[in-house]
Formats: sequence, C-alpha cells, structure tokens
Amino acid sequence: MVLFLLLLVSSVSVRAQYQFFEEEEEEDFESLTKVAVVIGGNRSSATDERNRATPINSLSVGVLFDWYWGDNFYLQPGLMFVPKGYESYKRQSADTAFNYKLRAYYLEIPLTVAYKYPITNNIKVFGDVGAYFSVGLFGKIREDDVVWEKVMDTFGNAKTSDMEQLHGYDMGWQFGGGVELYDRIRLRVGYERGFLNSIKNFDSPQQNTMWSLSLGYYFDLD
Repeated sequence: MVLFLLLLVSSVSVRAQYQFFEEEEEEDFESLTKVAVVIGGNRSSATDERNRATPINSLSVGVLFDWYWGDNFYLQPGLMFVPKGYESYKRQSADTAFNYKLRAYYLEIPLTVAYKYPITNNIKVFGDVGAYFSVGLFGKIREDDVVWEKVMDTFGNAKTSDMEQLHGYDMGWQFGGGVELYDRIRLRVGYERGFLNSIKNFDSPQQNTMWSLSLGYYFDLD
C-alpha cells in the first residue's frame, strides 16, 4: 500500500513538472512571435549604362513581422513605404546640359529569412537574405536644360520625347545584418537590387538599387 502511494505521488509530480515545462516552452515560443515598427534612412540609385546616376537620400517607414522557425531561424515578412530614385547630369556641349531627376514612391513587401546568434542574454547579432516585391504608388520625373523643362508622373503609360515612365511594380533580392538589443531594439544595415528593368521600353538596362540603415522596436503579439 505504501509502495502504491509512493508511485502515485511520483507520477503526479512528474506529470506536473512536464506540464510546467511544456507551458514554459509555449510561452517562450509565443514571446518570439513579434512585430517591429521600423524607420530607416536610405540611399537609392539605379544601374544605368548610358548616364551616371547620382544617389539620393530618403526616409522609409513600415512594419516587420518576426516569426520563429526554430534553431535560431526566423521568417520576416513586412510592409514598408519606400521612396527611391536618382539624379543624373549630362553635358552634350559647352552650352547644352541636361538635368534628370526621378522620384518613385513604392509600397514594398520584403520577405527574408534571418539567423540570430546570441552573444549574451541581451545581445544578438543576425544576418538575413531574401527578396522583395514593390508596387509603385506615385512620383515625378523631371528633365530640363537652360531653355526647356519636362515634367511627368513616374508611373503610367505616357511618353514624352525620350522620357519613359517606370513600370508600376518592381522585384528583386536583398540581404543585410545587424544587432538586436534586449529582444526589443533592432539595428540593421541592408542592400537591395532589382531583378527587372524599371523603365519601360528603355534600350539601356536599369535596375533600382538601395542601401539602408534602419532602426526598429519590437512588440510582442498576444
């Protein structure tokens, strides 16, 4: 009888400990499903074989989801408002020069896989790689010299002389890395480059490029 009671107490104790650790693991997992509000400074340009593009600076903002896969791997989709563009200057003669300015504002969906390595309990370094898809929202293209000026919307179907508008979408690859502090603060440096020729019917291939430095703050998802 005493042996039976000891076995019963032991089984209840083991079961209680198992449930405790199981609940603790579930809570840890849930705490790793987060969303970050992200703001970043960008330096965007474009590849252009005919004219040398001068980068421009801009500011992006959006949200990033952080879903834990296991073994320190995370899936990170997001939604960002991202300005892009560039400027170029071309002198054709001593008296003739052209200024070209392009501004394009995109709604961008990044999708990356990240690996996070803990340095201490409060510091992690990470690297990520993936792709992005963008939808063009609005923008302006401006070309001028000393006597004339042309201005048109960035996205659309119109063509004025040699000025072509951009496609209303873009996609490409990206990679980056950075550090996370206290599972809340995220600092990242990244680079992205488009797959597609961004300008319609253009005889010189041109893809969007961008360097970024961003700051994010994570919130837990209940």
